Amino acid sequence: MEAVELKVNGMTCGSCVNAVSRALSAVPGVETVDVRLETGMATVRGGQVTEQVKALLGALANAGYSARAAGAPHAQPIDSGCVRVRPAARGCCCGH
Repeated sequence: MEAVELKVNGMTCGSCVNAVSRALSAVPGVETVDVRLETGMATVRGGQVTEQVKALLGALANAGYSARAAGAPHAQPIDSGCVRVRPAARGCCCGH
């Protein structure tokens, strides 16, 4: 089983961790996801996840988070911040 480490920006609470976990788990081929709020890191494991980094980053961008592959400091992150689209009355529990 392969593993990919991602540095995720914009996570501020447990709800954010759950959203990131759901987004990454929805990518085909992903078997397990471990997201750590305190470090801002997500470990994704699965059959060929090392070949799916763009799909993983895209899933996070669609969920409203910027991210980059860990260990790739010069890689361009997909920057979208915490901009999840929700009705104004139900925004993220962290105020975003």
